[in-house]
Amino acid sequence: MDSYEIIMTPDATEDLYGLRNYIADALLVPDIALSYVRIIREEISKLSEMPSRTCPVDEEPWHSRGIRKIIVKNFYVYYSLLQS
Repeated sequence: MDSYEIIMTPDATEDLYGLRNYIADALLVPDIALSYVRIIREEISKLSEMPSRTCPVDEEPWHSRGIRKIIVKNFYVYYSLLQS
């Protein structure tokens, strides 16, 4: 089975830090913050094995660009498959 490289954009990385900081600082549950970020990262890493297991989203303009999504906890993770 092929393995694919996961490349997170700077915006996606910043969003994860923002989520962690919000849960830890505003909601005052730092353990939950770390748990959420860990679970999201684990699910993202699973995309390296079968990234095409989900279909592109239905909404335009993302559908025509091949954007896909997975749901992790209460969060959407959007991604695309890059051609090399």
